Amino acid sequence: MGVLAGLESVIDVFAHPGGIVIERHTSTIVDGYPSGDGSPTLIPVPIASVQIVEGRDLLVLEEGDRTKEVIRVSCKVVIRTAKAGTTEQADIVRYIPGGEGGTIRYVTKKSEDLISQSGHYTVWCVRLGEQ
Repeated sequence: MGVLAGLESVIDVFAHPGGIVIERHTSTIVDGYPSGDGSPTLIPVPIASVQIVEGRDLLVLEEGDRTKEVIRVSCKVVIRTAKAGTTEQADIVRYIPGGEGGTIRYVTKKSEDLISQSGHYTVWCVRLGEQ
């Protein structure tokens, strides 16, 4: 039971209908290019809270990512970032925002393990592709 155990149910209350899907690549990066079979594992996350990140909240990201579309995702499933000094790739979050026609893909840039405090993980994800 976490310090802020009452917050655990907040994720359920503010959950995105239908949740999100995590795209996890098992291939690694070698000389700047993905190696391996390249087919990702898709992990459905039925309960996730997704918020648009704006203003001062963008300061947690590196400078080059602050001008892009950023979302913050809170859920009970681990979403991985790329690990410095390894060849492991960051997870991709597939999200269908309200009013949008299709899935938008976001790469995970920063994560916080809040399991001991409130029972969830929080990640900041930057939109891939055209904006």
